[in-house]
Amino acid sequence: MCDPTSPRGRIRRAAAHWRGDTPEDTGGDGNGQGDRLNAAGLRGFDLAPDRELAIADTPAEFVTAVLALLGDAGRREQMGRAARRFAESRYDWSAIGPRLEKVYAESSGEEGQENG
Repeated sequence: MCDPTSPRGRIRRAAAHWRGDTPEDTGGDGNGQGDRLNAAGLRGFDLAPDRELAIADTPAEFVTAVLALLGDAGRREQMGRAARRFAESRYDWSAIGPRLEKVYAESSGEEGQENG
């Protein structure tokens, strides 16, 4: 039996979670399937596999991707920086604020009017 706290054990646990095989994994919609992103789930997002994230369509691909990242600190750091840039450019308040203010203005009928 593999020690669940060892790196190999954690990878096996993650792969089981990915498949929805763990008892506590009820998934976001309660269907017993874990919430996970595969290549099809990237449609509509300006994300590139191996740039901002590692992507896997099967448990074997997931384990391979995790092991590759565990073995390459430079790649992990590069991917982490790219993911942070992606998130900040789209979801930071400096990016969301103007869009949110526009929605508020449109919904209140104040579009085009100066504040104050």
